[in-house]
Parts: sequence; C-alpha cells; structure tokens
Amino acid sequence: MIRYTKEEAKHIWVTSDTHFNHANIIKYCNRPFSSVEEMNETIIANWNKVVSERDIVYHLGDFALGDKSLIPDFIKRLNGHISFIMGNHDNLNIMKSFETPFRCETVSWEEVIKVEKKTIILNHFPFSSLPDPATNYPIIQLHGHVHSTPDKPWNYFDNQYDVGVDNNNFTPVNLAELLDKIHYKVHIK
Repeated sequence: MIRYTKEEAKHIWVTSDTHFNHANIIKYCNRPFSSVEEMNETIIANWNKVVSERDIVYHLGDFALGDKSLIPDFIKRLNGHISFIMGNHDNLNIMKSFETPFRCETVSWEEVIKVEKKTIILNHFPFSSLPDPATNYPIIQLHGHVHSTPDKPWNYFDNQYDVGVDNNNFTPVNLAELLDKIHYKVHIK
C-alpha cells in the first residue's frame, strides 16, 4: 500500500472512462461532442490543463477502445505519471506492454492507497458494499464504470465516488480536493 501525505495528495489526480477513440461512447453516454476527434482532443486538453508533468494520475479503467496501436500516442500526449487500473474494456497484456516505454507506472486490477488515516480503494467497478463510515473505519472507494453525470449522480454510498470523465467535466479530479469533499460529506475523522 502506498501512503501519501495530504500535501502529496494535491499532486495526485484520478479519472476513469476516457474511452479514447470510441466513437459510440458519444451516443451511448450523450457526450457533448460532434466527433471522436473532438472528444479525444477535449479530454487531452482538459487533462493537461490540470495535471503537470510530475503529477501522478490514477486512471481507473476503460482508457481507449478501437485500434490499440493508437494507445501509445494518447499516453505520450498526457501529462503526469499514469498508473492504470484495468476496466472491462481494457486488455491486460496490451496495457502491461506500455508500462516501461511510456510514463505508465503500473498496471493492475486494483490499488489501495492511504492518505493520512483514510484508506482509498481504487477500482474500476463500484462495490455493492463498503464499511459504514460511522464505524470509524475510514474507507473510501473511487471508481468509474457507471458513467454517472452531475445531473444523474451515482449515490450508492456516501464514501464512494465516480471519478469518470462523464461525471467530472471530462477532466481528472484532484485527490486532495475530492477527499475534502468526501470527508465533509461523511465526517471521517
């Protein structure tokens, strides 16, 4: 388990479900783009506006679809050091092949990190049960997969959050800011 301070968490970003090069996701999720090229360029621009070259990004699955040979081009254009969590549309062998040559730190099915006393589970799929935050067992789950939106949020648990691009203006979410929001919501001490 990797441990971070609250200060370090200011340089960590979380996102999911970019679906680079997936034209049908525009229709399926009612994304506000006229083409897959516009979607790709908007997500890359939004990412690079907030993420610096030295920042860490946890991408929680469904990075790209279609022609897998284009994945390195997307990775090269994105700021930060990326740790990939596998989604249902990702291929483990293909993603693992990008670990070393590109700023891809790890490829795994799940990561568990700790920021001060908060344990954060990073997974593509939302869990159907989590410890109640009132039990003083401060677990938070960050996930993707559900393609929620601000007007149709995923609210299964207060200590769970959909970091997918559809829910976050097609932009990665800062971990420190997100933990402050969740802390306030569930009163984790």
